[in-house]
Amino acid sequence: MQLFRPAVSPRNGERNGEQALTHSFPSHYLLGLGVIALLSGALFISGLRQSGFCPPCKVANTHIMKGDPPHDRTVADGTQQAESAKGPMKSVVNRPRFLLFGDSLTERGFAQGGWAAGLADTYMRKVDVVNRGFGGYTSRCALYITDDLLKDATSKNTLLVTIFLGANDAAKPDGPPHSARQHVPLAEFKSNLKKLVASIRAAGLKNIVILGVPPIHDKGRKDWQIKKMGEEAGKKMALDRTLESTKAYADASCEAAKELKIPCVDLYSSMQRVQDWGPRLLVDGLHFTPAGNQHVLEALLDTLAVSYPKIVADQLPLHFPAWDGIDLEDPSKTFNSKGVDLS
Repeated sequence: MQLFRPAVSPRNGERNGEQALTHSFPSHYLLGLGVIALLSGALFISGLRQSGFCPPCKVANTHIMKGDPPHDRTVADGTQQAESAKGPMKSVVNRPRFLLFGDSLTERGFAQGGWAAGLADTYMRKVDVVNRGFGGYTSRCALYITDDLLKDATSKNTLLVTIFLGANDAAKPDGPPHSARQHVPLAEFKSNLKKLVASIRAAGLKNIVILGVPPIHDKGRKDWQIKKMGEEAGKKMALDRTLESTKAYADASCEAAKELKIPCVDLYSSMQRVQDWGPRLLVDGLHFTPAGNQHVLEALLDTLAVSYPKIVADQLPLHFPAWDGIDLEDPSKTFNSKGVDLS
């Protein structure tokens, strides 16, 4: 029986012409080794089954090893209970969703490193994050598509709605042609936000967050204009948005939220507290860099923790039981229930 052979070169067969090294043993000796190995393996597996640390074993025998993640066990009614310091955790059949409604700041949130993508990662296997961002849209446009977006939405299947509008409403009326077209007067913008919230509440949805208009970095915006239009045209063109003109819309966002008694993420203030916030957080003076997206994500999660603690990630159930909460020998013993709703 050949037990060892040096590596074979793909170019010349035997490595440097060396002979293969082989050892032969009597057959009765090898048979004895095989019997010992089989007996040892059987004893080892038996020990694992008795301790419960064996995937095919019944869930009731699950053994939690120190340092391992919590093991989940599914009880008779089909719900899942996680053995952890935080108490039991249930699993559900129907996965709920978060609806993100806004303009390009939301639409781009699903790009690599985007804040919406980060939210989906945070709520992995617990919530479907539905991105309904529409680049260039204003609050005036949003009123005409709200009913379609809320179709079939209920308090059970939609746990959160975010509204992130105003960056386009705040475009200057005396700026370039495109900004004059997008501009929505301040009073109308604030009124539109309230109408949107009213429509969302009329659908039975209670958890709503307004993300306030973020700041504009004037220099970054001008650099973007020059890059897009060319040196001469870019320098002559007026800015379409400015830090100063955007402030009133940022304030109106949070004022509307306060009057409606819902939380507002004040990005205009929080982002400017970051050192070198303009180039660090904004790629073109308006849209977010990866660091800017992370700032939005963290600010939103902090707001949820304070305003809607029941829907923070670690308080929500998994969609279907974890694999080690399933009777793997007979899955029908686990998947015999309609699950538990989130009411």
